[in-house]
Amino acid sequence: MAYHREKIGVSRCPDCFAQDVDQFLRFDEKKKEYYCIRCCFSGKPDAIEAFFNEYKKEKYRLMRKPHPFNTEIAGNR
Repeated sequence: MAYHREKIGVSRCPDCFAQDVDQFLRFDEKKKEYYCIRCCFSGKPDAIEAFFNEYKKEKYRLMRKPHPFNTEIAGNR
């Protein structure tokens, strides 16, 4: 096994993910926060989760509205 490698976090970098790049975050033990080796992003887990929630709201905002076909059928019944 390779014990010399750094442990990779389970979450993706939000800045890189918004640009369609899959880059995993690494964890800094001293600062107790995650950082990206590709860009300058660093943050706590709750800040990362908040960033992803805002990203999902912005990207998929049309999915929250019902489809017009479904509302017409519901109104005719």
